[in-house]
Amino acid sequence: MLDLPVERVAPFAQDGVVEALGPDRTRLVAGAWSWAALAASLLRFDADVEVVGPPELRAAFADVAVRASRAASSGGG
Repeated sequence: MLDLPVERVAPFAQDGVVEALGPDRTRLVAGAWSWAALAASLLRFDADVEVVGPPELRAAFADVAVRASRAASSGGG
């Protein structure tokens, strides 16, 4: 679930299935070649995401969060 109106999600859902759940809430059912890729693709909406399932997607979000945290704290040049 995304905390965005369906009008902001649908144009970018590609082959996903989009359903309005309210004025600012959208269900997006989508797939990808990996769980991490699916998590990353959902984050591109720059909105709060609620993972309904499966547990593998929830774990992928946790892995992506760890990687993002490492990237944010790296020294870089």
